Amino acid sequence: MVTEYSKSTTKFTHEEMETFITRGYGEQFWTISTNNPSDMKRFLAKNFPVKKQILYQDGTPEYMIFEAPLKAIQLKNQQLTEAEKELSEKRRQWAIEQNKKNKEAK
Repeated sequence: MVTEYSKSTTKFTHEEMETFITRGYGEQFWTISTNNPSDMKRFLAKNFPVKKQILYQDGTPEYMIFEAPLKAIQLKNQQLTEAEKELSEKRRQWAIEQNKKNKEAK
């Protein structure tokens, strides 16, 4: 793992935070680049190896590059089946009802 220190004196705002997941042709791993602290924690928790990290002067991470196994990330077709749409609608209705009950209980 390569560690560098940033010369930046300001931290990223929420609007500037982003995560990129890429895979080159024929590669057997995903490369994940992120400056989002919650994503960093998530990938560290999954024990994805850190290839490079850039730290602020106070030692907190500014940017990390991870390498994830090919099977760790799956691309899913976003087209829902009719059964999935129906189930999704039932869950949405249930959540609305629960919110109403909670408001009434207060």
